[in-house]
Amino acid sequence: MSLDLGIANLISALTMLLVLGACVLLWLRNQTLWMSLALAGQVVSVLCRIVLFMPNAYAQYPIIRLVWPLGALVFAVGLVGHAWTQYEAVQRGKNL
Repeated sequence: MSLDLGIANLISALTMLLVLGACVLLWLRNQTLWMSLALAGQVVSVLCRIVLFMPNAYAQYPIIRLVWPLGALVFAVGLVGHAWTQYEAVQRGKNL
């Protein structure tokens, strides 16, 4: 692994861990199904990213090509659902 690729992998992993930390903080503040879904999706994505640090991970675990994007999709759906419910709550508060 070249130095540039190693740094890129490290930055990618750190970014995913920061997003996971943000999900945990949001979940602790508002334990809804949407945030639980987003948190679960991000955990799956982080685990897939960790597996990629292994040499030949795609060859050893071809299912990761499906699981990783599905985890990202679950994260995105959960985050959008959470954002929408928060938006609706604010709108209902303004109408009172």
